[in-house]
Amino acid sequence: MKKNTLFFGVLAVSLLVFFGPIFLAGKGFYYGDYKQQFYPWASYLYQSIHHFSLPLWAPEIGCGFPLLAEGQIGVLHPFQLLLFTLLPFATAYSFAFIFYFILSGFFTYRLSRQFEMSAEGATIAAIVFLFSSAYAGMVFGLASLRTLATFPMCLVAVGGMFKAPKSIRPVIWLAFSLGVTFLGGYFPMMPYVFLGCGLYFFYGLKMSPSGSGLRLTMHFLLALLLSAALAAAQLLPTAELAGFSSRAGASLDFALQKSLNPLSFATLLWPAFGAFLGFDFYAGIFPLCLAVFALVAWRKDRRVFFFAVWSIVFAALALGRYNPLYVLVLKITHLYFLRTPSKALIFVSFSLSMLAGIGYDRWISSKEPGAFKRVATQVFLWALVPFLTANAAARFFKPQILQWGEAYVRSQVVGKYGHSYSLETYLARLPDTLTQIHDRTSLLHPHILMTFGVWAACLLFIFSIKFFVSRKRILFFGVMTLILADLFFYTYLSSGFKGNAADPETVAVDSIVSKISSDPRLSRTYVYVPDPVSGAPHWLPNTNLMFGYSSIGLYSPLAVDAYREYLKPLGGVDNASGFYPTSKKALAENKALLNMLNVRYVISKQPLEEISYLSLLRASEHEDFLYENQGFFKRALIMAPQGSSASGEATLEDYSPTHVRVQTKTNGNALLFLSDLDYPGWKAFLDGKPTPIYKMAGIFRSVPVPAGDHQVQFFYAPFSFFAGAVISVIVLLGCGVCLVLKK
Repeated sequence: MKKNTLFFGVLAVSLLVFFGPIFLAGKGFYYGDYKQQFYPWASYLYQSIHHFSLPLWAPEIGCGFPLLAEGQIGVLHPFQLLLFTLLPFATAYSFAFIFYFILSGFFTYRLSRQFEMSAEGATIAAIVFLFSSAYAGMVFGLASLRTLATFPMCLVAVGGMFKAPKSIRPVIWLAFSLGVTFLGGYFPMMPYVFLGCGLYFFYGLKMSPSGSGLRLTMHFLLALLLSAALAAAQLLPTAELAGFSSRAGASLDFALQKSLNPLSFATLLWPAFGAFLGFDFYAGIFPLCLAVFALVAWRKDRRVFFFAVWSIVFAALALGRYNPLYVLVLKITHLYFLRTPSKALIFVSFSLSMLAGIGYDRWISSKEPGAFKRVATQVFLWALVPFLTANAAARFFKPQILQWGEAYVRSQVVGKYGHSYSLETYLARLPDTLTQIHDRTSLLHPHILMTFGVWAACLLFIFSIKFFVSRKRILFFGVMTLILADLFFYTYLSSGFKGNAADPETVAVDSIVSKISSDPRLSRTYVYVPDPVSGAPHWLPNTNLMFGYSSIGLYSPLAVDAYREYLKPLGGVDNASGFYPTSKKALAENKALLNMLNVRYVISKQPLEEISYLSLLRASEHEDFLYENQGFFKRALIMAPQGSSASGEATLEDYSPTHVRVQTKTNGNALLFLSDLDYPGWKAFLDGKPTPIYKMAGIFRSVPVPAGDHQVQFFYAPFSFFAGAVISVIVLLGCGVCLVLKK
């Protein structure tokens, strides 16, 4: 326990170093995806919990959306539910980041100790994994953070199986750990989590005594099955929603989107290159030198060999389209629904962190003090090669770079999935990219100067230290200081903490939100985003969830594809590949579409005076414009069937997330049209009797109503959720009984 005190002390200091400047300055994670997705969803979930409900359906976004099924909101994640139940929202949202870092750091430390690292080496491994750059560490997004936080816990559980091969308890512990990881909501990570657990399991089999292999294998497979069953309440609704999203018909191009350019490995040495290579895979210079020092002994140390293989496997996955074997496997299996292979970089970073801890132990116990000096010097000399190459290319081969860039855009960007803009739009960005390459490879650029400064500090420290037993603690704190300073300054100059931190005013009410939220009529908002060059308004889709008003827009990787295609002329729906491009001409020609969608307000970054049916209401503090569409239709309408002259009125008497009640009065047989998305789980009742729902325009709800006065009610009770919940509860209770009865 005394040695664990060292880890907790260093972790506390590290959290203060990285999170202190954010929270002590009154800032938080309110920028980018946090502002548009994670913070609004968290706010909506918090309100639902405190109204003793679950956000099964959110009528405020996308004309209705099964929010729980999206997954990334993490509705059923036990740790998030606990925080949101016990703490005020602002505190729970901010503290969650620290909590997940503590959770992940503790179990990474425990795992390192399982691998027989010293307390100092295990501490280095945990800290490096926690605070590496966005693509290498934890700050990638709130959903990925929840998912990654329990990944080391899963590995510790795998290790526990080998300590008690005949016991069912480690099996249940692994099932619970994996189940909670599922509930983190970032499902693209789960294949990598399973692969990592599988690699560690086979390593453990290799190291464990013979005779228990079959039993352990059966236990491991049982744990995987139980974990999926424990998370069934989330998995079944998400699988159902994915079937209606673009993921269902995904192509090979989709699966290979955001593959890791092999040149991006240079960011291990020069993080500034991430600006033009597209990824920042930086775990610190000193940890890199320690990892390389560990790799030198890969033949003598089975742990090093294991993590070397681990690194190669996940790096090969991250390469995606640049790995022919990966492409071949995808073509054979047609597993096209998971994109962004580069996410596997995080697991490469994990292995580098473990190697850094092993390398530190080897360094302090080495009988050849000069060995680490030679390795660090060689790494530095090799690091000069990509820098000098990039520096020379940016200065002497500008025309060739532009020519290559144009060819790349034509062959790999335009017309590919997720790239919906014109060739001219992309080509217009090439000069800026060339400028970035020139700046980020200059000796005078702050990032480059800082990197050289870190190299100088590390080499000076390595060459000035003498190894005495009495100074090992001093050595550790010196190394830890260099690592923290390196990672802190890098993340605060680039991504991760600084890139996602913003003032609370970023999510505070402004004059536009105040006007829309005070509207007593049930109406929706449309956010006009023509292209990435013109800029986007401050309040993009999903942000409206914070303030209670409705929007036809939506931002979700699992957006219903039929709905996105229906709104294609106006854009409005981002399925993580961007909005469809639109224009003022398209907006002017689609008044009828806005009317049908119950759109009263239009928010734009640019003036829209030429749109005749829009009238300007006000400009906001963020230099956005709010317009009113005075001809918008009510959300519930009576429509005459083809060839009929029937007319009438529909009155919304109750409108809640999972229940809608409409009173109709018609002079003939007609249709009740509700401009809400039709989706499995919605049932309709006419005067208390079940009645079918017919799709209007292929996506909206409509119900035939006879002449006279009638009541139509819609209820949302998704079978996928309730069936999954039954499975989850039964398995959870079964696991609890086993823990009580079995040893």
